[in-house]
Amino acid sequence: MRNIKQQVSYGKYWENKCKEQLNQLNTFGQLDLTDSYNDFENFDMFNDNYYIEHKQRKITGTRYPTLVFDYVKWRRFLELKKDNTSLRFFVIWTCTDDRYIWEMKESKWNNEVYVNRWEQQDRGRGYLQDTDVCNVPVQYITKFKDFNLESV
Repeated sequence: MRNIKQQVSYGKYWENKCKEQLNQLNTFGQLDLTDSYNDFENFDMFNDNYYIEHKQRKITGTRYPTLVFDYVKWRRFLELKKDNTSLRFFVIWTCTDDRYIWEMKESKWNNEVYVNRWEQQDRGRGYLQDTDVCNVPVQYITKFKDFNLESV
């Protein structure tokens, strides 16, 4: 079983690092962290226009045919989008070779993303559980350095 405190600390460190870098680039405007009140918040960063989930991975971005994020984040995206249709949502994966980005859109369901179940995984809660994850095939994911917010 993983050391939960170590894993949470690792994740928080990289969320902060990513936020600092994104704020320096100003691609999304200035972002705030959402984790100040909930260690298991669905998105890591936000502002009035954007929500961003960051995943730090110890793999290259193309090692596997897909990159993943928790399905609960897709459900939360749908809830928040219903309340404010102008919001935009992104998943950013920082991998060992590069940073990658993908925009969540309802139209991408079943076209660019699919769900499967990971059984008996420790998902940061300190115990094994089954978890639904969204898989995004790497051909739909953009390297962040090639990303243009206006052309997505």
